[in-house]
Amino acid sequence: MNATQIRGEVRYHVAYAGYVAAVLDTEQKRTGVTVLVVVPLGYAELSVVSSRGGARRAEVMPA
Repeated sequence: MNATQIRGEVRYHVAYAGYVAAVLDTEQKRTGVTVLVVVPLGYAELSVVSSRGGARRAEVMPA
């Protein structure tokens, strides 16, 4: 194989992710990906809800 046969380019990489992927089984990987998606989304939702509550309290409070 020579260099002209290779297609694509590396945009980013996660160090040692391949080692972790090799150790985990399919169910553990699925659970890990689910956690990595749900936790940030839950945090974002909590931030939005708490910021709306603060805005409402400021409107109700007399000046």
